[in-house]
Formats: sequence, structure tokens, C-alpha cells
Amino acid sequence: MLVAQSRLLLNRPSFARALGENPDDPSWGKFGDSFVGLYESAQEIVQLVRQLVIYHPSLIARWWFFWFHAFTASVCLCVHRSLRCFN
Repeated sequence: MLVAQSRLLLNRPSFARALGENPDDPSWGKFGDSFVGLYESAQEIVQLVRQLVIYHPSLIARWWFFWFHAFTASVCLCVHRSLRCFN
């Protein structure tokens, strides 16, 4: 979780620049590697929290740490999806 979150935070500025330069397919631009790295990290975080909710619902409900990082990851995924809808 911490490795995925670190990758997400490190690549977020380049992710935004990749979306700004080429909103149709940001993975082919100058910052494509950062875009792909953030996208994979965000998916990993969301899947991890999803599995924790399934297997340990009473524990995960009390730990804000996981919800905070899942929200950050889901915002990054939603920004990418919403830009694809508008183009």
C-alpha cells in the first residue's frame, strides 16, 4: 500500500501534465510513463481497499488511512475517465 501510494504521489504532477498535453491518449505523450505508473498505482490501491472491505469490514471502517488513500486514487481515476467522456 505504501509503495503504491508513494508512486501515486510522485507521479501526480506528471499525470496532470500528460492529461493536459494529450487528453485523448496520455500514455503516448512525453509523460506517458508517469501516467501509466500512476494509473496502475491507483488501481492497485482501490483493489486493495476493496479486498479489505470484503474480508475485514469492521476493521477497515475504523481506519481513516485506507479511506484517504482510496479517495485520492479514485479521484485520479475519475479525472482520467471524465476527460475521455468530454473529448
